[in-house]
Amino acid sequence: MGQRRTLNSYIFHLESNTSLPIKWLQWIQSSPILAVNQAVRDANLMGVGAEQIKQDLLTKHLSGDDEDDRRKAEWRVKKMIQRACYDELLKSNSVGPAFELRLRCKLHRFNIEGPDGTIARMLMKRLDFLARHVTPRVMAARIRTLYNGWCTSQRFRQEGTCLFGCSLMMSDSIEHYACCPYTRSMRENVLKLLGKHCTLKRFLLLERSYTDEQLIVAALYNYALYSAVNQVRFTGKVNEHFYTSMIVEHLKIGAEGLGSSTMALYHALEGTSCSCHYRKASKRKRGTKGANPVDEMRARTRPKIGGRILRPTG
Repeated sequence: MGQRRTLNSYIFHLESNTSLPIKWLQWIQSSPILAVNQAVRDANLMGVGAEQIKQDLLTKHLSGDDEDDRRKAEWRVKKMIQRACYDELLKSNSVGPAFELRLRCKLHRFNIEGPDGTIARMLMKRLDFLARHVTPRVMAARIRTLYNGWCTSQRFRQEGTCLFGCSLMMSDSIEHYACCPYTRSMRENVLKLLGKHCTLKRFLLLERSYTDEQLIVAALYNYALYSAVNQVRFTGKVNEHFYTSMIVEHLKIGAEGLGSSTMALYHALEGTSCSCHYRKASKRKRGTKGANPVDEMRARTRPKIGGRILRPTG
């Protein structure tokens, strides 16, 4: 109770402090603690109280009266309270998911030319398509890219250069890695299916000329580049000729386990296109002769040791 009282007094001090310069005042008023406090107020106005939901969950999961049972129940409720509050908010008539508005807000930082609403709706359709044809790890990397979730120096307002070492003048940022000379050469020479034009718009899957197969390959490339940047960041720089093989290995790991992704990557690496329609995946008839590209690609994309890519020595 004392901690809650101290927190409330601290929040009141932040909200009532108007003596600071305007730029610092705006920064404080948008701080996480005040944002959470405002979210709790808005939820209470909608009839969704976190404390009441917590008590209901405790009553439901409390199996005994001793202290040990209560601690176990509190631990379960702690992991469930956020989801329970979210479900109750969705049931309310006053709130609903606004994914399009969120995407428009997130894409604003990239300065993409075109109407915001049209771009956001097109991207929503493509994300819905990718959710059925790529693995969850690839979708997670896709969302992190759109939401500026890469651990780059630019994101944390710091000075940093390209981790691939292309130039000391290039920044450590998503915008640069999308068009980095090292990754661009790999994209043009290895992933021939994506074409030779390497732009931020194409990297964000906003190119209107993309086919379904190109969308899948572009999403796999996004995952591979994101994983390669993280690998270089935490293991140190390696020989520049190793970057291509590193990204290719991450491409294979991203596609492994899903037939449509494996098929698209197989055709991209071979420099061919596929005539099948990914919107309606056709079933392969039993007893047909000939090599199956999916099985062949899976055999080639099996991770080396425990699914990890070993850093070369020397």
